[in-house]
Amino acid sequence: MAPTTSTTRLSPLQAVPAQSGRAGSGNSRRRRNLTAVGYHRKRTRVSHLIACTYNCRSFSSAAQLSTLIDEAQRIKYDVIGLSETKRKESLTCTWNNGTAVFPGARKPGTTSGGVGFIAAPNFARNTTNVTFYGHRLALLTVSLSKNIDISLIQAYAPTTDRDEEEHDEFYSDLGDLVRSQKSTFVVVMGDFDARIGPRKVGEVFIGPNSAEQRNEAEERLANFCETHHLFHGNSHFVKNPAKRWTHVSSNGQHYHELDHILCNKRVITDVSVVPSFNTGSDHRLLRARLHFDRGQVR
Repeated sequence: MAPTTSTTRLSPLQAVPAQSGRAGSGNSRRRRNLTAVGYHRKRTRVSHLIACTYNCRSFSSAAQLSTLIDEAQRIKYDVIGLSETKRKESLTCTWNNGTAVFPGARKPGTTSGGVGFIAAPNFARNTTNVTFYGHRLALLTVSLSKNIDISLIQAYAPTTDRDEEEHDEFYSDLGDLVRSQKSTFVVVMGDFDARIGPRKVGEVFIGPNSAEQRNEAEERLANFCETHHLFHGNSHFVKNPAKRWTHVSSNGQHYHELDHILCNKRVITDVSVVPSFNTGSDHRLLRARLHFDRGQVR
């Protein structure tokens, strides 16, 4: 599937060399003494990623963008995938604090759609590429280390009232994008407008935990996970129902789990909502924690 907008390729930021301590300082002597007695600090092989997805319901204005960045600074995250940016044109910019912003454009001729990313300052330097595929799919690639490359796909699925053809086209395009990735790890996240429910007989990649039941139309997401061997992060963790829902209806009476995070490897250690994150959307931010053991990557 060819990108519909220009690809943004990013050059990694230059690392600033650490300043050496003064000769004979206390820290230097302590390091020499520890080495002399055979002590060596264990070098960690684990890399961490905090990936979030959020339907922001628009940040087409500078004020909305500012609010979104301010809220992001209050939580722990590396990258936030965005749905419904509703911007007229795509944008690439760096905020005053070093946060990188990559919102895509909405559907031409409408005021709906648009996907993108926000990357935290320390994470942005690892980002190598951002590509938009229409108004429903975006790809961000990142290199955490020499042997850990990650493809992050942000998705905004058609709502359940759209016709069958539009749903089929979306999942076909998403499947093509997933299969085309060369990265070791592939993370798919976004607003799928689907309640996946708990695991059914014969399913492998869906977990047992969910507060809802899926209907026939919502089988698409479950089938997609099984077909492409993507672990459904939300359903693999026990959560209180009040801390599981990601969307509230306009009348405030119905709460559903419509946003999801998937991964092609068993590296997700937690998925939960962040209730304190609030920009006025009817969705809640969903956050996943992923741990990558460099010693196990081949």
